[in-house]
Amino acid sequence: MSELVINCANVKKSFTVKGKRRVILNGVSFAVGKGEVITVCGKSGVGKSTLLSLIAGLDTPDDGSVVLFNTDISTMPESSLARMRKKNIGILFQNHNLIRAWSAVENVEAALAHRGLSSVEMRRRSSAVLHTLGLENLEHHLPNEMSAGEQQRIAFARALVHNPRLILADEPVADIDPQTGAILLELLLKRAKEHETAVILATHGEPPAGFDDRVLCLENGTIRDIQR
Repeated sequence: MSELVINCANVKKSFTVKGKRRVILNGVSFAVGKGEVITVCGKSGVGKSTLLSLIAGLDTPDDGSVVLFNTDISTMPESSLARMRKKNIGILFQNHNLIRAWSAVENVEAALAHRGLSSVEMRRRSSAVLHTLGLENLEHHLPNEMSAGEQQRIAFARALVHNPRLILADEPVADIDPQTGAILLELLLKRAKEHETAVILATHGEPPAGFDDRVLCLENGTIRDIQR
């Protein structure tokens, strides 16, 4: 395997709901190399989003370790973790998470905040990535003036604009039409191979054919490789 981006070792996570403990992840271990594209599949509710949150440092495991870029993030101060996340990770949420009162370009610029860039440079970079994705005509549109597919492509632009070393995509094509979904997956794959960006895509559906290097199945709190 190439240089490691992620190394999860015996990761465990549970939640208590109405006084009952529910185990979500029960000893999950896997690694992802630089430029590697991984699909994590599994039914709704098995813990795919929880796993991505742990990798992003948005949550902490009960036990085990998550190592990103050779650093165990469980030992990092929150301020340092937030800086690393903003610098190195692009996150694609299923529901886009666009700010409704901001235009497309303003939503993309949000990923460049607190980087010491001038407003002119932030706008230049954001406009450039929107143009690359064929979204230049939507630059000043609000989210409610776009289709679901267009909103997801804006979210994709936001995830790419700071040139992340890792992209985490949580059901990124679940609510858009197959044609737009195929375009988005093609863009993700192109990004991974051209920039050696590691990609983890979570889906409850069938893993997209020809997209990934490996498929991992999350089931009953554990993860396993699927051969195909």
